[in-house]
Amino acid sequence: MEVHSMNIPRRQKAQHQIFEDGMRRLLKHEALDAMTLIDLLTLIYLKPESRAEIPNPFWLALLVAESSCHSDEVKEAKRMIWRRLFIRDDWAKINDTQLKDDRQVVERLAETELYSMLTDCISFQDPHEPFRPLSPHEALGAFTENLDRRFRDFETSFRTKLIDIMKLEDKILHQHVEKHRLGEWVRSTFEAARVELDSTLDNATKIAAAPQVAEHNTVMSGSIFDYGS
Repeated sequence: MEVHSMNIPRRQKAQHQIFEDGMRRLLKHEALDAMTLIDLLTLIYLKPESRAEIPNPFWLALLVAESSCHSDEVKEAKRMIWRRLFIRDDWAKINDTQLKDDRQVVERLAETELYSMLTDCISFQDPHEPFRPLSPHEALGAFTENLDRRFRDFETSFRTKLIDIMKLEDKILHQHVEKHRLGEWVRSTFEAARVELDSTLDNATKIAAAPQVAEHNTVMSGSIFDYGS
């Protein structure tokens, strides 16, 4: 369990408590409320080999918010998901593009959590409602004044600690926006993911069409020879 909580700073004991309680309930196969499941999906650390076997956790969190959150918490939950996504990657390092050409920059973007999440969002988008990512500015402020209904009966001191954590997430996100051009990087990452998926789809279409083209050419060749005999 300690490995899975590596994305949570050690000093955030209240967040650790919520996460560990959710993990224990999950391991016992207990039903989880939507917000607890969203916490697990947006805070969990997974090894690279595990990540290759499942969809992006942040994308799954958005699905949970859309399908299972209380109607008055859906919008706020989605904003929190995006905020945690935006602060997962080290944008200070990514923004340092000195001595890097365009190819190297795109390769670095393709390694980010943001790229992975956007790839799933684009891949599974509704054809009638093309996906567009939330902007970093829109993600600011989620649950920084009032927490979700899980914590209504918790002690004031505990709720205050959780709100402070939400405000810290806001602060980190704001720094990335102001100092590390996060808004621009989100647009660039979205475009890179879209281009890569379009290219993959084009290649798959060509491969699928190749046998049909070959069969067509064989038939045509046979017709010509038959005609000439």
